[in-house]
Amino acid sequence: MLAAAGAGASALLSCLAIESAGPAGGGGNPGGGPPGSAAVVHVSPASGTIPVGQTQQFTATPQDSAGNPLATLSVTWASSNPGVATVDGSGLVAGVSQGDATISATSEGKTGSAAVAVVRQPPPGSPDPTLLPRAALQAQI
Repeated sequence: MLAAAGAGASALLSCLAIESAGPAGGGGNPGGGPPGSAAVVHVSPASGTIPVGQTQQFTATPQDSAGNPLATLSVTWASSNPGVATVDGSGLVAGVSQGDATISATSEGKTGSAAVAVVRQPPPGSPDPTLLPRAALQAQI
């Protein structure tokens, strides 16, 4: 009788283990993949304008399917156009020459990206056109 009870208990535990593992291939994670795996990578800011010779810090946040940040996952950075903008391993983007580039962050095969426009710096002493009164801008045309 004890052996029969032991077999029944073992079968029950097996069913519980299968139930807690979730659907096949899902690993118990509603979005698929094992718990703690990246479902998406968010890059912030989503876009930026960087003057030639200047830098801007970008951040990447891998998240699981529930939207939880996964701070322990590593991220690899890349630029689609290193002649325009470069990015280092920490997400610091440097403007190299005028043009456009896409900065990508990849973690566990998931990639997020940000659009970067690199612009010429105005000559030293030039007024900032965003600070000039409207009439002054029209007079320059």
